[in-house]
Amino acid sequence: SKRILDEETKERAIVAKELGEVKEKLAEEDTTITHEKDSNSIVHLSAALANVPQLNSEGKLK
Repeated sequence: SKRILDEETKERAIVAKELGEVKEKLAEEDTTITHEKDSNSIVHLSAALANVPQLNSEGKLK
């Protein structure tokens, strides 16, 4: 139904926002980790988030 679709869209927006914040945090942090390793971590994190099972509005796995 449309409501479930809206919930999914909202969830994805939240995840996308959080991923953006993680990217910013990694970019800001001056760590001993090389930039290349940070970039790889972001790529892996993005891939992992893309594979996260979708949740319904109660937060239960479909």
